[in-house]
Amino acid sequence: MRENIFKFEPPIIGALPEQNLDQVIRFTRPAFGTSNWSTRANARPRSYYFNLDQALGSSDGKEYGLFLDNFARHIRSVIEHQYFVDVLSGQELVLGYVCPAGAPAGIVQLRSGISQRLKMASVLIFPEKRLLRSRVICDGNSTNFPESVKWLSGRHVLLLTDATTTGDSLAHTKGVLSAFGASVLAAVAVYDREEGAVDSLKRVDIALYPVYRATVFAARRVGEAGDEHLVQKIQECTKKETIADLSPAVSGAK
Repeated sequence: MRENIFKFEPPIIGALPEQNLDQVIRFTRPAFGTSNWSTRANARPRSYYFNLDQALGSSDGKEYGLFLDNFARHIRSVIEHQYFVDVLSGQELVLGYVCPAGAPAGIVQLRSGISQRLKMASVLIFPEKRLLRSRVICDGNSTNFPESVKWLSGRHVLLLTDATTTGDSLAHTKGVLSAFGASVLAAVAVYDREEGAVDSLKRVDIALYPVYRATVFAARRVGEAGDEHLVQKIQECTKKETIADLSPAVSGAK
């Protein structure tokens, strides 16, 4: 039996209904490609990538709208779970869009549509910028550093990102928000590569809820013409899942 090494066990959130999940996977299929891609966390080459910009650039307005609806529905299923409702205790939640260096711009593009659908305030977070004062943009305005600290202090933030690999960027983001006096409620991703992010983030008290995972994508696309090579690459990567100590990333980002 595997030893429970995590600080907490986050609540289980159900997946989207099959029809909605199929739409998200169909919409984001153009985001996948095969190449020698490296993550910022440890520069280990990956044999495929997930670039949300490619999906956003190849879609029509109707499919994009449906994708936003489904992503927003998934986010609601997280924040409306009784566990997180109790944590918030009536406090206003903030959406935090994570923008690590070199990341696709797609997550920024999502900001308007998702925040509008959920009617929630939001911030852009750049965890790898050198100066702390430039790492968070509050509510879409160029709020200066003292005001942004005051605005964020005491708030809970739900982190949003396009894809997760090791969880390093989300851990850095938690450290940045801590310096602003804010705390992380949980994190939501469109896609999880299943290379250690979920379990590694648990160790720094971040519950990660992707819309879908690598094994789900592989199971649904394994018989699709033209996807055989991609599915093989995904299956190879998920076999290399590792759990990392992300606590230095949290403390070092402050």
